[in-house]
Amino acid sequence: MTRSDTAAAHAALVALRDADETSLIVGFGSHAPTSDTRNGSVSATVTRDGITETAEAVHLVDAILLARAAVEDSIKARDKALAEEADGKPRRGRAASRSVKA
Repeated sequence: MTRSDTAAAHAALVALRDADETSLIVGFGSHAPTSDTRNGSVSATVTRDGITETAEAVHLVDAILLARAAVEDSIKARDKALAEEADGKPRRGRAASRSVKA
């Protein structure tokens, strides 16, 4: 990996962060070929606001977007549960982390 490759990866990650986000942490890995993915796959783990989600896909951008969507769903669910708890309604539990496979 060259310096320009690293700079391009940095720019792509910065572009994924929305203007209103203070941070977006993305980790990724590469997986060997399987019967489902003859060229292998990649996984991405996204962490934001204390919520971590992992997704696997053929392309890195897809894995990042799937994990990011899962984080956003989890944040909405957490916020809804907190609002219901504040209103005195019973709260149903949900894990703070899960995996998604494309």
